Amino acid sequence: MSGEKREQGQREPKSKLRDARILVAEDNVEIKELMAVILSSEGAHFEFAETGPEALQKALSQPFDVILMDLTLPELTGEEVVKKIRQEGLQTPIIAFSAYSEDQRKSNCLAIGFNDYITKPFDIDTLSKKVERYLKRKTNPTKHWVDSRTRGRTSEKNKRPQFQPPTRHN
Repeated sequence: MSGEKREQGQREPKSKLRDARILVAEDNVEIKELMAVILSSEGAHFEFAETGPEALQKALSQPFDVILMDLTLPELTGEEVVKKIRQEGLQTPIIAFSAYSEDQRKSNCLAIGFNDYITKPFDIDTLSKKVERYLKRKTNPTKHWVDSRTRGRTSEKNKRPQFQPPTRHN
């Protein structure tokens, strides 16, 4: 508490990222270490994916509030992963991050399904504010995940969403 005493009943300020579930798709060790420091200090729950296929599998099998996606992942690029995620109907906010800062690259990312774009190197405030923006918009992240998995289909019998596993693209 940085040396100051708090009056009884006064709480620590709560981070806006506290308890957020975040998937970080990144293969660079230094960036992963930086992300771990930032996200853990903010109280977020996070998982890493080091390859495109791993990011795709995790995104489609678990509910996340936000996905942070490097564009240059091995095996499948970030762009390819996002196209597949959106084809499956998943609406989780996805923020691209890349060392490339060209406006055309940013425009292409937004056109294929990314919600936002951060240029590397980025600072802690920029990352936190971008993630916070999408956390404020969320209503029920699990609902988006369930709906995307059922692809909007419901059973006529009970009007509940029907689960349909994602198709595999080899």
